[in-house]
Amino acid sequence: MPRSPRDWSAAYKKFEAALAKDPQFSAAQNGMGWTLVHLGEHDKAIAQFRQLLKENPSHPGALNGVGQCLLAQGKLDEAEGEFLRGTQSVIDAFGEAEVVKKGATASWLGLVQTYLRSGDLDKADKWIERYLKYKPDDRMMLDLKSRAEQMRSEADEE
Repeated sequence: MPRSPRDWSAAYKKFEAALAKDPQFSAAQNGMGWTLVHLGEHDKAIAQFRQLLKENPSHPGALNGVGQCLLAQGKLDEAEGEFLRGTQSVIDAFGEAEVVKKGATASWLGLVQTYLRSGDLDKADKWIERYLKYKPDDRMMLDLKSRAEQMRSEADEE
């Protein structure tokens, strides 16, 4: 996986070539979107992901990608909507328990992060508990739960 800006620039060129051959190649569309995210080109990434979503409206990678870009831009209401769609699409396809078990939870984590950033601790708690019901030892979600508890404690002190 590319790590430096140079690596992402090389990835960009490869995805660009792949899309020139087949503009509808969904893996290349998604890869290009994520490459643009890593290059900090959030508006271009959103456009790329939205192109993919025209053909596949419930593509989890693209929904998560749009949500991550919107979250990075501080557009929390819009990010919430994309993360909800992404989370619900994988839940509808596989069921909550299987989604958590398989680790197909990027949108779910983004949704919790969005609620924490917006200060909506009740919604964050709801999604955290749903997740932990299936994987109570998940370090990432437990860290988010601790963060929510800390935020709640700080709010109580004010």
